[in-house]
Amino acid sequence: MPPTHGSICRRRRSAAVALGQVSGPEAALRALDELGEVPRLRRHRPFHTARAITLSELGRAGEAE
Repeated sequence: MPPTHGSICRRRRSAAVALGQVSGPEAALRALDELGEVPRLRRHRPFHTARAITLSELGRAGEAE
């Protein structure tokens, strides 16, 4: 069975979070911001949670949506 659009978005979000653990929160934020261009993902709460946590790690929690 081929992957669904939702599962692909979840995988890409997870990859961005993992990238942050390896390369730092700046790398994670860049990857998450690229994903933010996907309209469906902008409605996905875990995406916003991951982005808010990453911004907090950067000392920029006030920028979280």
